[in-house]
Amino acid sequence: MVTIIMPVYNGEKYIQEAINSIINQTYSNWELVIVDDGSTDNTASIIKKFDDSRIKYVYQKNQGPSAARNKGIGLAEGNYIAFIDADDMYVKDKLEKQVAYLEETPAVDIVYNDIKVIDESSRVLYTLKSEGIYQNREDFLSVLLFRQIIPLPPSILAKKKCFEKIRFNTKYVHGEDYDLTIRLAQENKYGYLKESLYLYRRHENNLTNDHNKQLQAEIKVVKNLGYEKIEEIVNASHFKEKQKQFLLGKIYTKIEEYERAKSTFYQLYEKGLRHSLLLFYLGNCHYLLNELDEAKQLYKEAINQEERPEFYNNVGCVYGIKGELEKANSFFYKALKRKKGYMDANYNIEQLKKSQPKFKITVRELRETLTHYNIN
Repeated sequence: MVTIIMPVYNGEKYIQEAINSIINQTYSNWELVIVDDGSTDNTASIIKKFDDSRIKYVYQKNQGPSAARNKGIGLAEGNYIAFIDADDMYVKDKLEKQVAYLEETPAVDIVYNDIKVIDESSRVLYTLKSEGIYQNREDFLSVLLFRQIIPLPPSILAKKKCFEKIRFNTKYVHGEDYDLTIRLAQENKYGYLKESLYLYRRHENNLTNDHNKQLQAEIKVVKNLGYEKIEEIVNASHFKEKQKQFLLGKIYTKIEEYERAKSTFYQLYEKGLRHSLLLFYLGNCHYLLNELDEAKQLYKEAINQEERPEFYNNVGCVYGIKGELEKANSFFYKALKRKKGYMDANYNIEQLKKSQPKFKITVRELRETLTHYNIN
């Protein structure tokens, strides 16, 4: 049996659709544990209209979604645990395919999948796919420290044993999913099901609500591991030595340790490595340390090798800071020409209209599919 855990707080607008997507699953051996985290709207009355013994309703005083999910985990009776947010939906065969995957691949403990992003009217906007496929736990975990590989952590299905000792960290208001993913990856093997099985709803109240706070939370999650643990995780991966060192530098960049990152990258540079992404990351380190001439030179060297939109955007930022606004504008438009919908470049073009512009470089290489969020 699968236990599906749904935390909800004032979710009257979408919760009926979310519950119906569970009831309509092709896999019927499930229980739905809904933990109402102190709702003051009509959430409870909507839930109680469903006449299905598999649906269990629990109320608690408002403690946040992590505490609500932990409550659900404690009540779970299934062999597997899944999650859903009260404004999202499952594709009708999500559970059937995920359970089959885990039963057919016993070495895997947790399965994740692609997702479709939908709007308030349930229209599909775009698909988010995995940020890489890794065959062993060590490689998955090491890359995870740099960037969330799983398109949406609530879409996972996990064996119940994965949660015997691990729960959501209630100290995190943002980044709790990322923290959980990393801690689970230290003990368990993830598998990837290359299908979109979860519908994630984007609306006014959740546009990665406060993107900057989310990023800062992710930095805190990784930093809390400590440098020794970060290096231990990366060194345990199966990548080649230069790849390990490059990844380590990228992780240092992510957690805003720019001097440490720069030193790590220059060790590769001095060994003759000159690929475009190394030049890009070195440029970023110089830029973020206010060494603009060095940054500009490295970005231009990167562009000579590969005309990626983030390279153009970042050199545009250098020109912008130096007051060469026409040059900056041309580079931002070159970035947009190569990646439609590139938010940093659009944002920077708008900044050029202001008396005191604040430019935004892209610190990490762009994802294949760009997400959308509140940039300010």
